Amino acid sequence: MFEVIWLTLCIGLLLVLNLKGFDLALAILVATTLYLMVYPQLIPVLAIKTLTNYKAIELALTIAMISVLSHLMEINKQIENILGWLQTHLKPKWVMISIPAFLGLLPSPSSALFSANILKNLEKKYDGKEILTLINVWYKRSMSFIHPLMPSLLLLTKFSQTSVSAVILLQIPTFLFAFLIGLLLTKKFNDSLESNLNRTIQTTEYNFFVNLAPIVVPVFLTLAGIPIILSVTAGILTSLLITKAQRVKKLFLGFREFDIKLFFAVIGIFYFVEAIQTTGTFSLIFNLDKNYNNSLLIVTVPFLVAYLVGVPFAAVPISFIILSPIISTPTDVSLFYVASTCGSILSPLDIVNVVSMKQFEIRYSLYFKRIFVLVITTLIFHFTLMSWCRYIFLGN
Repeated sequence: MFEVIWLTLCIGLLLVLNLKGFDLALAILVATTLYLMVYPQLIPVLAIKTLTNYKAIELALTIAMISVLSHLMEINKQIENILGWLQTHLKPKWVMISIPAFLGLLPSPSSALFSANILKNLEKKYDGKEILTLINVWYKRSMSFIHPLMPSLLLLTKFSQTSVSAVILLQIPTFLFAFLIGLLLTKKFNDSLESNLNRTIQTTEYNFFVNLAPIVVPVFLTLAGIPIILSVTAGILTSLLITKAQRVKKLFLGFREFDIKLFFAVIGIFYFVEAIQTTGTFSLIFNLDKNYNNSLLIVTVPFLVAYLVGVPFAAVPISFIILSPIISTPTDVSLFYVASTCGSILSPLDIVNVVSMKQFEIRYSLYFKRIFVLVITTLIFHFTLMSWCRYIFLGN
C-alpha cells in the first residue's frame, strides 16, 4: 500500500512541477529518482538501461531535430514562400484555414505564433478575436491526427510498439471530420475580407511545391516505413538543397535550435516509464484485462491527464503507464492518442492555446464553449469510429 501512495505522490509532484513551468526533463528526473528512493538498488540499473536504450536515444534525437528542420525552413524563407502562394491564389476563407494547417506541419509553438500574426489582420470583422483564435488553434492541432512527426505520437507508438502508419490510417476519417466541422467557423467570412490580408512574398506554383518539399519528404518517408530519424534528416537535407547560398552557415544556424532540453526530456520519459513498469506498482492499483473492451477508460484517462498537464508529450507517458495492460491494438493506440490530443486542445495550459489567446488578447472563458463543442464532437466521432473498427476486425 505504501508503494501505491508513494507513486501517487511522485506523479502528483511531476504534475505540479510541470504546471509551475519547471523544465520537463528536470521535473521527470526529480519525480522518478524520488520514486526510486524506495528501490535504491534500481537507480543505477535503470539509469544505465535507459542511457543505453537505442530506441530512446533515436527518438530523443529525432524529436529534437524536428525543431532544427522548422528553424531551417524559416531561415531559408521556405515558410514565407509557402504562405505567399497561399495568400496569392486562395480566397481569404481558405487562406485562414490553410495557414495554421500548413504551419501545423511544423510541430513547434513558434508556428502557432506565426500563423496568429498573419490571421490577426482579419480580427476587425465578424467577432474576429474569438473566431480567429479558434481557427488558429483548431486547424493547427487538427493536423496532429494525420501528421506522423508529432512528438507525442512518436512517443506513444514507440511505447506501444505500433506502426505510425497504421495509427495515421485509422485517423484520416477523424481528420476529415474535424476539418469539415471547422468550416462552420468560417462561414461568415467572404471575399470582402481579401483586402484585409497582408501579403507576404509572391511565388510561383513551382516554388510553392519546391519549398513544401522539406515537410512532405519526411512525412512520406515515415509513412513508407523509413526510420523516423532518417526521414527527419532527409527533410533537413532537402531544406538545405533548395537554398542556393551559405548552406554550411545555415546548417549551423539550424542546429543552434537543436532542442537539447527536449532531448533530455525524452530520455527522462523513458527512465520514468521503465521505473514504473519495472517496479510494477500500478498493477496493485489497476486490475485491467486486455481481453475486455476498456474503450471508455482508454478515452477518459489520457483526455483528463492531457487537460490537466496541457502538454500531450508529457501526458502520454503518465497515461500510458496506467493503461499499458489494455493497450493491445492499433485502434486502442489511436483512441488513446486522439483522446490525449483532444484533452490538450481543450486545456488552458496548452502552449498553442496560450500563444494564440495572448496574440489575440482574448480570455479563455470566452473561447472555451466553442472549442469544447468541437473537441467533444470530434472525440465522440472517433470513439464511434474505433468501436466500429474494433467490432469489424476483432468481433467485440
